[in-house]
Amino acid sequence: MPIALRLVPDGVSAHQVDVVPMFLVRHGNAITGFLNGLPPRRTFVVCGDAFVDQTGGGRWDLAGRPSNSTAERDLDQVAADVVGGRVRVFPQRITQPAGERTPPFIPRLPPGWERTALSPTNC
Repeated sequence: MPIALRLVPDGVSAHQVDVVPMFLVRHGNAITGFLNGLPPRRTFVVCGDAFVDQTGGGRWDLAGRPSNSTAERDLDQVAADVVGGRVRVFPQRITQPAGERTPPFIPRLPPGWERTALSPTNC
């Protein structure tokens, strides 16, 4: 189901589409989607201008690229586009970094994860 572009704030927002938890990064009319999960069982929060794995210490910039040595690869992207002022997200279309052979990890997160992922207590 499309989301009105005006309801997606500039910067990072958290969403659950079907059963897939993801972050949408908006810059003007451009949208990039990232899966909130990385094998084996890691999930992320947003700390300032970075995605952070609070269990392993990995950090990625808002383009999904590693920004420290414990973030060993790019984040998995979820296909998204903007058509006619509506954001379309395709959770079944996940793109992994070249050469990645591990299937995507799609975590089952509790209700309300979107709020806590965007305002973590410890960054």
